[in-house]
Amino acid sequence: MAPAPEVYLTEVHYYNDHGFGESLATVHAYIHGQLVLEVPDVSLTDLDLWTVARIEWPSGEVTVSICPGHGPG
Repeated sequence: MAPAPEVYLTEVHYYNDHGFGESLATVHAYIHGQLVLEVPDVSLTDLDLWTVARIEWPSGEVTVSICPGHGPG
């Protein structure tokens, strides 16, 4: 079943570090089995919310977001 025609946000939320501190996040996005986005090793700290990209469907257009303090992603 295909997704509904919409714009989807891809996000990563570092909800709680449980005292362990910084973590590195890597995101891979696939459309029709093809890798369309790879963003490795983005530093996140406790409670960060990183909006990685917008994906428009059904066109499959991917717009990479900029995460303040973390560079492109």
